Amino acid sequence: AGIGMTVNGLISEREGRISNAKPFHTRCAEIMNARRLDHALGAILQTDRVCSVNMVMGQDEGDGAGEIVDIEAAPDRAAYIYPREGIVTHANHFEASPWAVSQIERLSASTVYRTERLRRHLTRHRGQIDMETIKTGLRDHFSHPGSICTHPDDTFPEEVRVATVSSFIIDLTERCIFATAGTPCTHEYTRYTLA
Repeated sequence: AGIGMTVNGLISEREGRISNAKPFHTRCAEIMNARRLDHALGAILQTDRVCSVNMVMGQDEGDGAGEIVDIEAAPDRAAYIYPREGIVTHANHFEASPWAVSQIERLSASTVYRTERLRRHLTRHRGQIDMETIKTGLRDHFSHPGSICTHPDDTFPEEVRVATVSSFIIDLTERCIFATAGTPCTHEYTRYTLA
């Protein structure tokens, strides 16, 4: 159906308040089985959630007819981010939810600049964005190791170190995914075609 989604973690002060909600992975399966974007959105929005999550969802109907919505979902609330000048980016903190007290910055402060850094990179190339432009942005090492392409920071205790473990580029028009099996700076993107 041309529905695509990406998921990244969010943590809010609202975690743990709802314990009997539909499991996250069940929602993901419902999204991927949806035939229309409104049904995909409903899978995450129609009932409360156990944990916070950010999901960028989109649908391409061909001939440039598509839509993308970024959902910041806490257990009992949600906010929405829409593309600006055709570009939507998101890191690991709540960006559009004034009611959410974001907690992820305590683990990874770099989240507060990664979104805008990638957006600026893509905006500079607007009208000429191709696969290499996107890959370059996702391989960015500004403020390494706390960069868009994140590496473990040896100055932190091992149990709180974070890293980019895979990078994904989804092409809804071509119905394919490009993914790395590790950090995008050291691993090539492999193309996977979707049926």
